[in-house]
Amino acid sequence: MITKQELEAIKKYDNMALVTYNKVLQSDPAYLSTIVLFLQKIVRVDTVQYLLIMLDQAICDCLRLMISSAGSGGGISGSGTALTSNVLVSMSTVLRQSMYDALMRCLAKDDEFTQLKTAVIMTELALAWSEGEGKIPDRPLMALLRWIFLQVASLKNNNATDIAFQALSSLLRSPHYRSVIYHYPSSIQMYLF
Repeated sequence: MITKQELEAIKKYDNMALVTYNKVLQSDPAYLSTIVLFLQKIVRVDTVQYLLIMLDQAICDCLRLMISSAGSGGGISGSGTALTSNVLVSMSTVLRQSMYDALMRCLAKDDEFTQLKTAVIMTELALAWSEGEGKIPDRPLMALLRWIFLQVASLKNNNATDIAFQALSSLLRSPHYRSVIYHYPSSIQMYLF
């Protein structure tokens, strides 16, 4: 059940101006916390889909802000303030784990859109956090890889197969995930025989 305060919080974030939204993405992890909290509580398919769209948009916007701040003298090569204040970078371990738990739950749902959007989000997060302490833990990574390989092996659903190949292609670009994928139980052998 959602409290009135939680509903007001999501409405506040959903209706804010772009400038304010960008500032929130750079400094306030409460926005992502609110979406994750709702993903953990809500089971209605259309609402979960809407929350996944909001989460995907927030992650894409965080990554866009990181890239634009790094290219404009801030972030990686400049003062570092924009990059280090981005909520994706500064997100707590507890919030990351809650996000992974909620996403793994969504990945296991029977709804096709929910699975596809979740796979895209988990891949984006895996690539955004591919280095250091932030990298995706084994359990969510294995859940994502299992989903990817099941979709690739089944070839029943063109949309799912397409997303699975895109996710696999993206993950293979990272040396860390390339090694994990090559050592994933029966991943390569499944396609050789």
